[in-house]
Amino acid sequence: MDLLALPDVFLRMLMRKMTIKDRLRLRLTCRALERLVADSHAGFFPYLFLGSHEMDGWIDLIIHIDNARFKRVELDREDKVEAFIHMRHRLFSGISIGYFEMKNHNDNRALDFAIKLLDNFEIKRLCTGASYEEDLENKLQHMSHFPLCKYQLTLGFLPESAKLPAFPAMDVLSISSNYTREIRAIPAQTLFRLMNAHRQLYIRDHYVCLSADDVKSVVKILSHDKREREIRFDVEHSTITKCLRNYGFSESSVTGEVRGSFEVGKCSKSGGDMNVVELRIFDCSILFSEFSWMGKRRVVGGGRMLNENITLRNKAIALKTTDSIGN
Repeated sequence: MDLLALPDVFLRMLMRKMTIKDRLRLRLTCRALERLVADSHAGFFPYLFLGSHEMDGWIDLIIHIDNARFKRVELDREDKVEAFIHMRHRLFSGISIGYFEMKNHNDNRALDFAIKLLDNFEIKRLCTGASYEEDLENKLQHMSHFPLCKYQLTLGFLPESAKLPAFPAMDVLSISSNYTREIRAIPAQTLFRLMNAHRQLYIRDHYVCLSADDVKSVVKILSHDKREREIRFDVEHSTITKCLRNYGFSESSVTGEVRGSFEVGKCSKSGGDMNVVELRIFDCSILFSEFSWMGKRRVVGGGRMLNENITLRNKAIALKTTDSIGN
């Protein structure tokens, strides 16, 4: 059967169903099919990865589109870069990507290459990360070239408070001290600004200075938001116990007990620092877990003391200690 004899509408649909490897093979068969491959949309692919590897002063780019892994591109070889960009333009006229993950060195050449490579790409979610200020500035510049996609940014340090409001709205923003190991206090007002700007927010290692009334305000904000949201952050030692006692609950509280707007959904006691209390309020629930009613501070290896953690979700809000994050 002559593939090119099919009606154009069927050809275009067929080309959207092919894998990248099939397109690479098909374009080598004849000039007519090579033109068809180059002038057709590749369809939807769930995942694109662009990373870099540095060795002996050379930087190579690693590129995956779903199940297709391309040979490394040597950024220091302009002829290799241009040849790859040309090949990409002969592979499809457009493509839709569900999740684009970019991990690269702080090198402007990698950014320039990515912008050229991703011409005519429709990206739904862009995921990247940074470990220091200059790296962050380059990543934010890169994100600005894709204004229509959702952003997911992971930071291994806490930027200066004055820079946080300048971030574009993130679908997911994660902040930790994985890179600097520096633990800093975050004012409550900074948390509220971040909550208003970003749908999902995760702050680990650093701790937020919140009162019991501040926690109520956080709950109220999420309960009135129609989007699915999750907010996690560390708080100072004994904050959870202070919140519960402020709301009228104690070690003797039981399931079904009501205090003001709060109702106990479940309650289990370990007698130590592994207590669990679930509260329900508005359209949310709050899970306080792994805390001590006596305010005992948990100590881990090396004598490091753990702050407590709060996780908030629409219709399922969980408050935990730091070492339970991500479990």
